[in-house]
Amino acid sequence: GTRELVVELDTSRKRVEWFYNYRVVKIGDVIPIPSGTLHALGPGVEVVEPQIPGPTQSLEDGETYPVRYCFPGYERPGVEKMLDIDRVAEMSPVFTEESLPEIIKSENGCVVERLPGKFEDKGLEVHRIIMEPGAVLEITDILSFHTIVSVEGEAKIITKDSEYPVPKARQNGEMLIIPASSGPYGIIAEDSAQIIDTFTPVKMNRTG
Repeated sequence: GTRELVVELDTSRKRVEWFYNYRVVKIGDVIPIPSGTLHALGPGVEVVEPQIPGPTQSLEDGETYPVRYCFPGYERPGVEKMLDIDRVAEMSPVFTEESLPEIIKSENGCVVERLPGKFEDKGLEVHRIIMEPGAVLEITDILSFHTIVSVEGEAKIITKDSEYPVPKARQNGEMLIIPASSGPYGIIAEDSAQIIDTFTPVKMNRTG
């Protein structure tokens, strides 16, 4: 009957979603993607990704992850690379397990989280800063440059010399780079905000 058909369809849907590790995401969600795994983004999803240049990642891509590949026979505007279907056996069979951020600080309307993804293996530290309206966060332990972008809400950066709005993460947008020489700085939330802060957690060696 109709009820049995609905139950069967729902069971089949759940099996397909389990097989593909289907995830519903919202603004600010963090989902580490193991290297070598096949992954895809659904409609309306944009990704803020730390800039780790490599064979498939260029610093020219900007702060959002572009769609660089398409299936043969299904070309897309601006996409120049085709998926190598014949090389599918080289993909990693790893099943992605959910990882939770580590809370580093939670006070005065600010929560600072260290994001999962083993970025430290690549010499990076990635923090998400969640701020209530009017909250102020002082960043004092400056060991390297910081790259700042907002995924939600409005905020501004206060340095010893100037004041800057935190740019929004968007396609072909910009990030705010704060050099280590600027010294300590503050972040002020103008409304509820989520900010991604990427930096090198050790002093960078100088040459020359």
